[in-house]
Amino acid sequence: MKHLTLLIGLTLVSFFLFTAYNLIMKASRFRNIDVSNNCYATIVTAYYKIKSKHSSDQYFNWMKNFLSLQDCMVVYTTEDLVTQIRELRPEGYPLEIVTRPLESFKVAQMLDFNGWTKQEGLDSELDVGHSRELYWIWNEKTALLHEVSQVNPFQSDYFAWLDIGAIRQSSNNRERLMNNFPFQKGILLLEILPFSEEELVLQNGTSYADFSKVNRIGGGMIGGEKEEIQKWFNIYYSTMERYLREGRFVGKDQSVMATSCLETNLCLLVPAPNITDLLGRHTTDKDWFFLQSFFRGDVKILPKRQNINNIFYIS
Repeated sequence: MKHLTLLIGLTLVSFFLFTAYNLIMKASRFRNIDVSNNCYATIVTAYYKIKSKHSSDQYFNWMKNFLSLQDCMVVYTTEDLVTQIRELRPEGYPLEIVTRPLESFKVAQMLDFNGWTKQEGLDSELDVGHSRELYWIWNEKTALLHEVSQVNPFQSDYFAWLDIGAIRQSSNNRERLMNNFPFQKGILLLEILPFSEEELVLQNGTSYADFSKVNRIGGGMIGGEKEEIQKWFNIYYSTMERYLREGRFVGKDQSVMATSCLETNLCLLVPAPNITDLLGRHTTDKDWFFLQSFFRGDVKILPKRQNINNIFYIS
């Protein structure tokens, strides 16, 4: 009887300890930082005048919103745009501008002229403004994010790529974007739609799923710590080089991201909600800018780690 009582007691203690641990872990899945430390995170972005479905005037309107943010920023661009970018940035806000020609990008040098011509020929969306220069910028995001995390000009702990045209509204101008961070380390990305059962199948650890005509991952924002970005850098460009060897289309960075997520445990995914119309009704369109709400702290959503079901898993 005494042993039974002891066993019951230990069971109850274990249950309460597990419950308490579970609650503590869930409560601490987000890191809210000291508001006086604007440089806890660095935002990395780029702007190059290339053929696009949006005009340069439209981009500069969006850039006014982007560059008004208090966050520490690194902007990659060309020499002729430095003055315009500086003029859009409020005086005293942290900013580093790195000038670099598109042709010097890591991705631009992965193929010769004829190779990129062939890639353009594989693009089913070439008529909407796509080009090799756009492929270079899309696929260089990880390299630029990696470079800034290594140099770390503002001594930050966290780094995020954000497309410079992604701040479409002025409602959060002159505020700080980077306030809320996942507890677990990893590469934070937006999940547009979940992977299908067929896409989840790996052959000896390799994914052969075709993401060229479907959207699974949003590429407009990428977040992570220095060590995780280093891992992501390695896997991303290894995946891209395999795409090229296999003669696959690499112009869509979201495809390379999707494959990289499936083949690793690096990705922390935040599901994109459906957009509501003016009457508040849900549409079938996804909010491609939802990670901004996550990082601002407007929503408290637990990112899910791709390929890991254990909520207590810590990388």
